[in-house]
Amino acid sequence: MSLNDYQQSVFKSRAIPYKATQAIQDRQMMALKMATAQLTDLIQGIADKGEGGQVNRGLFLAKKQAIQNLMVQLAQGMGQDISESVSAVTEETAALMQEITDKLATDQDQEVDLSNLATVPETVLQNYAHRADSEGLKISPDIWAGNQTALIENQVLSAISRGQSAKSLAQDLEQFINGGSVGMGHSIAYKTMRLARTEINTAYHETRRL
Repeated sequence: MSLNDYQQSVFKSRAIPYKATQAIQDRQMMALKMATAQLTDLIQGIADKGEGGQVNRGLFLAKKQAIQNLMVQLAQGMGQDISESVSAVTEETAALMQEITDKLATDQDQEVDLSNLATVPETVLQNYAHRADSEGLKISPDIWAGNQTALIENQVLSAISRGQSAKSLAQDLEQFINGGSVGMGHSIAYKTMRLARTEINTAYHETRRL
């Protein structure tokens, strides 16, 4: 293997996690935009008051459950996407490492046992499965969704108490999902992409190390 070939293989290797991160970001932003549209529809009428000037509790609880279901679906999709991306990065990196090793061995006319490389993806994925994340998205989509729903509920209740318009509330929740600061902590987009970047890069470096 020439120096130029080796340099190209290094560049190719480094591009693997970058391309995976860009791809998952594009998919997740599309999913988040769809979730935003659904959430905007769900909060319509949630603060409407009936007789006696009280919020319709039955309607509020029904919409809260619908929001919880939406967050669960989002969590499941995000979690699966990250898992599949980690798997793809691991397999692509392991295959490239095996190719480079094989070429180097051939150039030096040496016999190299590459069988141990076959178990690398499985080892990396096992490590991935046992790692917890700070938000709990990988551990339990239901718990993660419940946390996001609680944040949304608090924002809705605050909006009701302040007499905030539905349009303004929808804008706040859109920022909470897609990015921006509305006093609700990090956005869902930030939290999911932080996890995706961390896991993709960890899988890449673990694969190269092993």
